[in-house]
Amino acid sequence: MGVNMSGQLEVVAAIPPQSTAVSTVNGSDHDMEKVGEFIVEANIGTVDASTTLDIKLQDAPDDGAGAAGTYADLTGAVFTQMDPTNDVAMWTGRVVTPTRKWVRAVAVIGGAGSAEFAVSFIKGELNKGSAQTWDFTYSS
Repeated sequence: MGVNMSGQLEVVAAIPPQSTAVSTVNGSDHDMEKVGEFIVEANIGTVDASTTLDIKLQDAPDDGAGAAGTYADLTGAVFTQMDPTNDVAMWTGRVVTPTRKWVRAVAVIGGAGSAEFAVSFIKGELNKGSAQTWDFTYSS
C-alpha cells in the first residue's frame, strides 16, 4: 500500500541552476512557518581546479512586515566542502523544525575558477518536532 503525497510536498528552487565564478550567492527567502521539516538537495556539476564550493543554510525571523529580517547561519546545516575531487554529485540534507520563520541557502565559491550547482528545498507541512537535526547523504 502506497502513501499519497499529493498536496503534501512542495519542491522549490532555493538557488536556481547556475555556473558562477568566485562570489557569494544568497538564495531566495522561503517561508518555513508551517513546515515541520524539509529536505535540502544540492546538485553539483563541475567544480573547476583550484576552486571550492561551500553551501550552507541560514535562517531569519520575520521583520514584522511579512519579510525576512537579518539572516544568521543555521547551526550544523552545512554541506561538506565541494572541490574537483568530489564534484558532479548530489548531496541531500534534512532539517527538522527550522528555528525561525525564514530560511535561505547560501553558496560561497572560492578560489580561481567557477562551480556549477543548484539547490532545492522539498517542503512538507508535517508535524513540527521539538528538536532540530541535520543529516546528509552523498551520491555520485
